[in-house]
Amino acid sequence: MAAAVAYILMSNQKERKIKEDGDKQNRRLVNILTSGNVTLWTYDTLKKEFTMYDNDLSSFTETFEEMQERMEPADFENLMSCVAKVAQGLSEKEVFLQQVSRRYGGKQAELTVTPLNKNYSGQCTSLLVTQHDITKEQQQRVEDEKAMKMYQSIFDGSFFDVFIFDREGYLVDLNQHACDTLNVRTPQDIIKDKPNVKDVENLSEFVFQDLESHTMVTIVEYFEGMEKVRILPVVKPGQKRYFETALIPIFDDKGEFVYLCLRGLDITEVVEGFHNIRKSSKALETATQRISEVINDADHVLSSIDCKLSVFDPGKRRQYFYHTIDVPTMELDEIEIFYTIQPESYRVVMDNILKAINRVDERLTFPMHSNYKNDDGSERWLKMIFNPSYDEKGRVVRYVGALYNDSQLIATTNKLTEERQKALEAETVKSSFLKNMSYEIRTPLNTIVGFSDLLGSAHSEEDEKVFVAEIKKNSDMLLNLISNVILISRLDSNMVQIKKQSCDMTVEFNKMCHDSWDKAGNTQVPLMVESPYESLEVEIDETHLQMIVDKIIENAARYTTEGSVHCRMEYVGGAITFTFEDTGCGIPEDKLPIIMERFVRVNEDDNYGSGLGLPICKAMAELMGGTVGVSSTLGKGTQVWVTIPCLVSEMKRKKIVYVEE
Repeated sequence: MAAAVAYILMSNQKERKIKEDGDKQNRRLVNILTSGNVTLWTYDTLKKEFTMYDNDLSSFTETFEEMQERMEPADFENLMSCVAKVAQGLSEKEVFLQQVSRRYGGKQAELTVTPLNKNYSGQCTSLLVTQHDITKEQQQRVEDEKAMKMYQSIFDGSFFDVFIFDREGYLVDLNQHACDTLNVRTPQDIIKDKPNVKDVENLSEFVFQDLESHTMVTIVEYFEGMEKVRILPVVKPGQKRYFETALIPIFDDKGEFVYLCLRGLDITEVVEGFHNIRKSSKALETATQRISEVINDADHVLSSIDCKLSVFDPGKRRQYFYHTIDVPTMELDEIEIFYTIQPESYRVVMDNILKAINRVDERLTFPMHSNYKNDDGSERWLKMIFNPSYDEKGRVVRYVGALYNDSQLIATTNKLTEERQKALEAETVKSSFLKNMSYEIRTPLNTIVGFSDLLGSAHSEEDEKVFVAEIKKNSDMLLNLISNVILISRLDSNMVQIKKQSCDMTVEFNKMCHDSWDKAGNTQVPLMVESPYESLEVEIDETHLQMIVDKIIENAARYTTEGSVHCRMEYVGGAITFTFEDTGCGIPEDKLPIIMERFVRVNEDDNYGSGLGLPICKAMAELMGGTVGVSSTLGKGTQVWVTIPCLVSEMKRKKIVYVEE
């Protein structure tokens, strides 16, 4: 019994120790899993069940279908492919990247599948799946890539020459700017030759491990065999280049020297520019003295003549005037300029100011009529001449020129222009009269002469009546033609004056239409005059309006043999419109666009009429500030309307009476 009790006690003690060791191992495993963001799975290949273990090694089971529903389709397909390979013995280990883990907050994870248990025949009965959360590693990798890209961008985009040497002094990297200085295409073209920084004479004595950041100016001159020192810039014989060089040692976290950074900047142009300035200082002093002399001479010239130096600044939009070169005597902005000139000069001045503001690269020359008089009281005309001035890049920065008194020349030119215009107007009147007279006068004149000759020969009494009628008809036509030609010549020469007077247009229009109809002598069709007013007092030129009505009604009476002729009037929008509508033969469609031109007839075979009626109406209406329009349908009639602006002092419309049937 004692032995049994001892055995039981020993067994219990051993069991407690095993349990304590197991708990200890479990805690260690939990710590490893937690710190490494690792989760354990097992997969029973016979039951097709997944057992999931949390960080505290508590477990739960999911079926094949539950796991398939929980995972993304692509991830589940990859998992089962790996499981199949390991379960069939085709692989001892399969790893794939799970893109999305719904169970673990949508994080990325790396899954590893390995065999766990096998039966007596060697078939895997369970598999072990470890899930490693790699989100932090992935983020760190992305951050490292960003940092590397940023470093590379700064390294390659620098306008310095940057060389990196290892602790032994061998070149390991350089940027593109340095490649250009060394006249090589890529960094590898020079790194492959393993050049050493100690090959450079003035750098060979430095102990880079003990060196702090050091800056110096290096002069590179050509010497025999310098092409063997691959990290020296290309220099031609007789050439000298200056470089500002900085040596920067780079240490690791432990303070050990690992790299040397050499930064260079070509300052040859700066140094040579400084030398050139010193060399040319005496020449500059001489040029300054000469400029002072020229300025004094220019001041004397400006003060002795009626001329001012002027500068226009497009940026400030201001114009400066100088009696002497050094100090402006007057300053005007773009608005104040217009206070000094007459309105007639506004347009040309504005156009040139806009050109100057837009920095147009051209010479600007324009006249201006000043608000101020000359000393003798005559009109003052100025002429401005501007030439563009450029900066070192060839861009227009200002305009420099002169403003001088051009009054005498302008006055003489204006006088000559006025006299020439008068001569041209006289010549135009003469030419227009002769042209119009000679164009149409021959036909009626030849007819009169021909029938007059027939009267002097043997003829019967009946023939004499015909001859006399033709002579009278062509005499009237010739008289009408001459009157029209003279009238249109006067219109062309602006010799017709419009004189407005007040009248009751309702009464006058009715009288004008009937008087014109009586003159036309058409008794075959009725004339109807319509007006919606009992009275309409307007200010208008009755005399010239009567001429327009005469010619329009004359045409209507001549070409209307049946139907009627309607005349209407209406006052709308500050103008009175007269409409004349007939039921005559109409105007051919091809003649409508040119019917207002001179000597155009509706029918070319019609010898009566000169083709000046409508052109005279058009010119007369335009002189009165109005318009004339024509519309027509061949065989159905013609409509002519005349619109004349006028003032109404009194208007009284007719009352409309509605009668029920």
